[in-house]
Amino acid sequence: MKVLFLRKRVLIVLIFIFILFYIFMLVCYNLFPFKYRDIIEREAKANNLPPSLIAAIIKAESNFVETAISKAGAKGLMQITDETARYCSEKAGIYDYDLFYPEHNIKMGAWYFNFLLSKFEGDIKLASAAYNAGEGNVRRWLNDKSLTDEEGNLVKIPYPETKKYVSRISIYKKIYDILY
Repeated sequence: MKVLFLRKRVLIVLIFIFILFYIFMLVCYNLFPFKYRDIIEREAKANNLPPSLIAAIIKAESNFVETAISKAGAKGLMQITDETARYCSEKAGIYDYDLFYPEHNIKMGAWYFNFLLSKFEGDIKLASAAYNAGEGNVRRWLNDKSLTDEEGNLVKIPYPETKKYVSRISIYKKIYDILY
């Protein structure tokens, strides 16, 4: 009788744990959606980037709101300014675009992030900082001895917003790697 009671208790606890895990996963998938996955995966492949990185950038930039506009005028999922769009259009041959159209915005944003990644020798932290604060700012920071270590690695980001942004990209990328 005691053994049967213990088995029932263990079964109830296991069911409860399963339900909690299921609820946790539902919450995670809702907090970290993977909308536009087909476009993200295609552009990730075209630009030699992990899809989780592009999803992390979109999550940090617009939270997957395709009509998002920042105070600085950046538009769409990956929050691209008109100036950056013109540059990308010229260099990547992306013409006749609409920054609020997910396919155009992700194509341009992925190309631009890959461009920054090549400028910073594959360093995702530096490319993320440049995506947020601008390539010129990151170059200045790298030349500032008070912000770098002995090897010239950036150890202190002077812009609080950019410091948080770089951290969020790293965390979100790991979450997307786990979930998807």
